[in-house]
Amino acid sequence: MTLENFTTYTAGGAQIAEVTVASGTLIQGRAQEPSEAWVYADKTAGHFGRTFEHDFILTPRGYDSTGCYRNWAWGVSNNVDSAQDHYSGTLQGLDVFVEATGYNIFLGNDETSEQSKLFNAAVLDTPYYLTVQRGLIATIAATTIRTKCRGMVESYLYLDRGAGQIGTTFTHTVEATLHWGNHNPSMGGIYQICCWAVANTLADATAWDAANSEALSLALYGANSKTAYTWRLRNEESGTHDVYTGADWDATYYHTLIRVNSPSTIAAEIYSDAARTVLVDTLSVAVADGRTYQYQFGLQTMGYGSYTSDSNGFADWTNANLDCGAGVEDYTTFTAAGADAGEDYLVAYYWTDADRTVKGYATGVKVSSARSHRYVYAFNACDYGGTTARGLDLDVEDLDLNEGGAPPGGPTYSVLNSAKVGQFAVLV
Repeated sequence: MTLENFTTYTAGGAQIAEVTVASGTLIQGRAQEPSEAWVYADKTAGHFGRTFEHDFILTPRGYDSTGCYRNWAWGVSNNVDSAQDHYSGTLQGLDVFVEATGYNIFLGNDETSEQSKLFNAAVLDTPYYLTVQRGLIATIAATTIRTKCRGMVESYLYLDRGAGQIGTTFTHTVEATLHWGNHNPSMGGIYQICCWAVANTLADATAWDAANSEALSLALYGANSKTAYTWRLRNEESGTHDVYTGADWDATYYHTLIRVNSPSTIAAEIYSDAARTVLVDTLSVAVADGRTYQYQFGLQTMGYGSYTSDSNGFADWTNANLDCGAGVEDYTTFTAAGADAGEDYLVAYYWTDADRTVKGYATGVKVSSARSHRYVYAFNACDYGGTTARGLDLDVEDLDLNEGGAPPGGPTYSVLNSAKVGQFAVLV
């Protein structure tokens, strides 16, 4: 661990006197809106690229009853300017910011105006141990896919088997594990990420649903409760589905998909063990007689919702060992497609302990794969609010950029990514 020394950072803005660098590793922000006050370091152009992981501690200390707007506790940017000017001017900034009377913690991409709530109604004088990590939407190895995204992302990975080649009888197997999800149900869960699907149309799940496409899918649904996310088996053509609710974070589920033609159905047997001896539930939906399919999907996302909404859910999960009857498939041979194929994701993870071993919640925002950043901010006040003074007190401490020998592509914490570092054979 190599903590940033804030006494070496540059302090600026007309109201910088409202911010105190209390020690080399602690900043006390006591900003009254409208204020311009920031503390940053120039790491040179392009320093923060497609892979980084930063740790810091945010402690809310207080706020006026009229609240605050969007004060950064962390950020990277290509501009030296206030938090509000970053947001209103769609400058090239990524940030963790605090806003509103309920002291909500958000992750934002100012360039795209995307924001996503990490924590609702943070408790005063409680330290929030945060890790911010940038990487691929999906990290793909031969037999595993680690996906990190919200519900509006459109990205899929498929094989073209040929028209009618996925027939009326088959047995497929696949495994999946949810690692992280949202804060609470009021924020909205992840709508649908498929660990398995077959279809006759190349599209995201929202398009399938709207068009009643010829497609079958097994998807993660929900994800905002640690003990009650859902597996959903769906026939998009008929609009029917069957669900199992009550799945747990960090539990691997072993799925067996069985298609039969008399009667014409698809069943998903869900097991809790690799030997597939402990059956958790069996889901089943009817399928049109004689229906065959062309495309096999190893990953397929929802493509639903608004990037500027804070309520669209997030999931960080792994699916693995897809076997369609001829042995485990090699995901690196699949084709990546969709509007977000090849793009990056910035994820904020909240831990409940100082050692960062006990999971809280997580969320993310999309980042262009072409974007890099120069400056790192340890604090940036918001100059929004006209003549109304609105106070915000927060401490930011122990910022670690994890640049003391961490391997390129990270992450430092193995719990954040079960796939081996550097396996970026396919970008999704």
